[in-house]
Amino acid sequence: MLTPARGGILPAINWDGLQDSFYDFLGHATIISKDEGRIRLEMYDAQRYFFDEVFDGLRNDIHWFVCGKARQLGITTACLLFDVFYAGAVQDLQAGIVFDTDSNRAKFRKLLKDMLALLPESHALKLAKGGDNREGLVLANGNMIDYLVAGVKRGAGTLGRSRALNFVHGTELRSWGDPEAVEAFKDVLSDIFPWRLYLFETTGKGYNIFYDMWEEAVADELTKRAIFLAWWRKRTYSYARGTPLFDRYGWGHRSKDELEAEEVVLRDFDHQITDEQWAWYRHRADPMARAEERNDEEATDDRGEIVSQEHPTVPEDMFRGTGSPFIPNEFVAPALARAQTLLFRGYHYHLGDSISAMRIAPTKFLKMAQLKVWETPSPIGTYIIGADTAYGISDQGDAFCAQVIRCYADRMVQVAEFNDRTIQPFQFAWVLLHLCGWYGLCRYVLELNGSGEAVWTELKAQRRAMEEGRIIAPSFVPEDLMTPPLGPVGDEPPVNDIRHVYQHVTQYLYRRSDSLGGGGWNYHMRTNIESKFTFMTQFADRFMLNEFTINSVRALEEVKRLRKDGRSIEAEGKGKDDRPVALGLATRAYIDDERKKLIANNATYANEMQREHDGANSDSLQSRFMGSIMQQAFAQKARDRRQVRRVERRQRWNW
Repeated sequence: MLTPARGGILPAINWDGLQDSFYDFLGHATIISKDEGRIRLEMYDAQRYFFDEVFDGLRNDIHWFVCGKARQLGITTACLLFDVFYAGAVQDLQAGIVFDTDSNRAKFRKLLKDMLALLPESHALKLAKGGDNREGLVLANGNMIDYLVAGVKRGAGTLGRSRALNFVHGTELRSWGDPEAVEAFKDVLSDIFPWRLYLFETTGKGYNIFYDMWEEAVADELTKRAIFLAWWRKRTYSYARGTPLFDRYGWGHRSKDELEAEEVVLRDFDHQITDEQWAWYRHRADPMARAEERNDEEATDDRGEIVSQEHPTVPEDMFRGTGSPFIPNEFVAPALARAQTLLFRGYHYHLGDSISAMRIAPTKFLKMAQLKVWETPSPIGTYIIGADTAYGISDQGDAFCAQVIRCYADRMVQVAEFNDRTIQPFQFAWVLLHLCGWYGLCRYVLELNGSGEAVWTELKAQRRAMEEGRIIAPSFVPEDLMTPPLGPVGDEPPVNDIRHVYQHVTQYLYRRSDSLGGGGWNYHMRTNIESKFTFMTQFADRFMLNEFTINSVRALEEVKRLRKDGRSIEAEGKGKDDRPVALGLATRAYIDDERKKLIANNATYANEMQREHDGANSDSLQSRFMGSIMQQAFAQKARDRRQVRRVERRQRWNW
């Protein structure tokens, strides 16, 4: 038995010896197979690969493993035997096996009990007297293995409450339903016990707790390891040449999806998927498929989606999810690959007790970057800011998000993104004022549900304060965060001063598309399921037509997790939808207000880029920007004069 040292320098752990002992232990275990009945356990390629990865990680001081797998690879069965072997080999182990449901706890408890009873005397593990019940196992060496239930709903699982653990095996992670309980569960786990070990294995099912833990393991390669076990690692998942099944499904040419999957598998896992293996997979995914009837342009049916998720070829297949994706991955994946190569400027807001005390400073730390900027303001640019407030139409959107979009006649381009969950509604209003002032001539559209009403109230209050001269303009560092510097106009403050924002920024006016006559206008958007479905569909159309360039990786990741169920568009699992909703709001404002004018002015992307290039070394951009501001000012004065005349006429009519 391995015993931790009591003080002093820890001795080197002989992981090689422990691995050899475990493989010998497995070789003497008997299982009841669904195909062959009672047989001596023989490790498949997938099982050996899994445990080789685990022990290799342990040798490199990695103690946390997240395994995504195909179905029927025997990983859970082998892990149950590993649980009791490890508890029998390591002293002072406080272990827990976490199941998703009570029924699975009962099922796997019986399986483990049967396997222990079938061990030969030479490899038997002795239990303490009365040490087997529905709550767990107690071994003769004093170690305990608790049986825990995570539950498939929020608040349904206990997950180690009032316990302290240094070994955990979690199974069917995809079905665990309480993210908060999982986070709290991590606090009961040891970070320093030398033989600590945490194994989580599951099949995939969309974007859920498993997805979040998988992404963490991929990113944190120093302390965690992600292990992917594809269907092609099981040798029985193939049809031999010369058999009728191979003759029907083993055609040699590959579809586009198969070629892409083969490339990833060969590059990342050094495995070449064979014709024999593809024959098995094609039969499993689509029994009606025939080589002469193949059409690579046909969309995958529901059965194919399910098989791809249950028997993933590459890691991304595990997260296809249930239901219909809002935007198919074939559109999101290339945009995400492109966005991951882009650089941006990061900024952090320091928000005091008034808008005058607001400061913004550059930051090199990604987590500190509330504002990401891919393109700074252009003097000739036309901009829309879509602003989604926290807890609008759903509880999934718990952040304040502003998307700054540059508009052209033929496309939209995301140039900046603000996203934060910690600020207050009045502070978000100040951020919107800064972005409007920095990007100059723009229109903003605000989600009024949830805290949106409070944001708009603060915006209106700041407007009155600006008009009455009760605001001292914030001083921004660096100074180019309120560009372009056009200087004062007469006795007025500089046009780039935040106090002048409302003079050259317009609000979005919502009107139902089927409304007749001149009435029915409302400020901004009070979203419901119908209006959200409309503007999100408009956003999806522009994106899939390559008319909306999204530069934010986080925004595309949120888009990837959106699912469509009837007219409902929601993020799956713990996913958020703040960024996509803000992009959708901006799309609606672009279609309703800006696109027609830009088309009339032939302000295409190519033409606008040429204009900027031609005017880069001249004063033409500055003069055009100044002229557009003056033109708006004159138009506003004309509107004011017409309003005065209308009021005078109404007064004369009031007999």
